Amino acid sequence: MRPATLTRPTLALRSFGPVTIAGTRFRGREQVRVTVNRLRTVRVTADRTGRFTATFPGIRVPRCGTFFVRAAGSAGSRASLELPLPECFEP
Repeated sequence: MRPATLTRPTLALRSFGPVTIAGTRFRGREQVRVTVNRLRTVRVTADRTGRFTATFPGIRVPRCGTFFVRAAGSAGSRASLELPLPECFEP
């Protein structure tokens, strides 16, 4: 007997311009809120396989610091993505 495979939702940065986030392993047809750096939230619907793409026109990946994305689904799915960027140094 094989143990059950746990699949957690995942997020990935697909494009810098415009910022595009891809989600996988959400529940099929789940409504998902995707938030980038606490600046903007978009609502998308996962397809029947649990995948979605969220696009954020006008949002840019910062030159330094941290780029953070959160996704919360209506069926309880949750995922986050943190991309560490180079540190910002003040002159």
